[in-house]
Amino acid sequence: MEQKMNHLDVGEFVLLLPEHLRSEEEHYKSVFEDDLTSRISSKDERQQMTATVGYLESGHDRFVYNTTPISYQQFLKDPIIIVITPQSTGPQSIVFWVDAVQNYVLFNQLSDAQELIQRQGI
Repeated sequence: MEQKMNHLDVGEFVLLLPEHLRSEEEHYKSVFEDDLTSRISSKDERQQMTATVGYLESGHDRFVYNTTPISYQQFLKDPIIIVITPQSTGPQSIVFWVDAVQNYVLFNQLSDAQELIQRQGI
């Protein structure tokens, strides 16, 4: 699964479910494929997203980088995790990524962020 996460093609994402949801795989796969396709599509272009499902052992707390002011809880028990990349979501997903970077990505050092931006030619 790690290999897949590191080499997502356009239109692919990884959906990591807790083991106790295995019997509901098709439901969650459909829900997340539809939702993610909708979120990353622009008014002019639609990128269909397809999930590869993996499983995590149930009963564990997982760290999530949570910046929402509603609750600053940083660990969740058995969350559903989605793995995507800018490349896997396609060129029409720019608005999605602008929002994600502004609101959900933490850079400890300004120089790290500047280096990544320069390296990507942005």
